[in-house]
Amino acid sequence: MSNFWLNIDIPTRICTVHSDKCSFVKKIMETMFKGVGELKRDSGWLKFKSMNEINSYFKLNFEGKGFILRKCLVCLK
Repeated sequence: MSNFWLNIDIPTRICTVHSDKCSFVKKIMETMFKGVGELKRDSGWLKFKSMNEINSYFKLNFEGKGFILRKCLVCLK
């Protein structure tokens, strides 16, 4: 069973879903303003077990606040 990652970019208000096999996920690195497993000032990568979990998290935390949820154009066409 594969996992999914949600890349949350606060300045652009874009949340992008990636599979755990995506080339972008393989390059994840934490920085001062971008977390892995947590949200920092500008963004973060959060891991989920299903798309349903991602949809619920997005609706609870970002829907109606100007954010969009999209799928990665590389791994989830």
